[in-house]
Amino acid sequence: MVAVNFSPRPSRSGSEPAGDSRSKSMVIGIVQPQPLMRVGLETIVSQLVEGGQIHPCASPDELLEGSRPPPFDVVITELNLRLPECSLSSLEQLRKTLPKARILVLSPLSERQFGLAALRMGANGFLPISTSLDEFAKALQTLLAGGGYISSEMAAVVADEAQGRNPRNGFSRLSPRELDVIRHLIWGMQLKTIAATLGLNIRTASCYKKNALGKLGMSSIAEVVRYSSEQGFTV
Repeated sequence: MVAVNFSPRPSRSGSEPAGDSRSKSMVIGIVQPQPLMRVGLETIVSQLVEGGQIHPCASPDELLEGSRPPPFDVVITELNLRLPECSLSSLEQLRKTLPKARILVLSPLSERQFGLAALRMGANGFLPISTSLDEFAKALQTLLAGGGYISSEMAAVVADEAQGRNPRNGFSRLSPRELDVIRHLIWGMQLKTIAATLGLNIRTASCYKKNALGKLGMSSIAEVVRYSSEQGFTV
């Protein structure tokens, strides 16, 4: 595992060129609600980025608290539909609030089903959570330098999408809010409770449920549960 050195580096003339991004300490946010994984990511990132300012948080709200959140260069988050803090809606919140930050998504979910959705929501990088440390380091370095990064598998998905060979189906057809509502219904929550949890009125939540079932071509949550299990999706 090689450290990513973004500390100031002198030029040949002995002075740093104006505007060089390496002249400041990199600010990195980590959104991870699971304590062990959050500590693990913080440890790895601190070893990779020399002199970086690392802000580990349990949720987007914690990361963004205060009237002026830090000027994050990169935010690392997870896309995991079992964790409300790691939903597509949470990713959308990060992108809207931090328009200049590069966002790296780690996820146990299918790249074909959810990778494109994450990129559409504004992610600049997408990696499976099982990725190697070397590839994670490469992705982080690329995003810190202002670029984007996806795995080779995700690149194939993007290529298929560009050439019309990757029709949107399954959960990838749902909007972030539709997916949030369906996810809570699968867990057995009542629609009234879901509406209160997501800050929606009951009619809006009901509309999201109806639209989601229509897009999935299903008539009940029981069908969605069976489909999720058959496809190996963890919602």
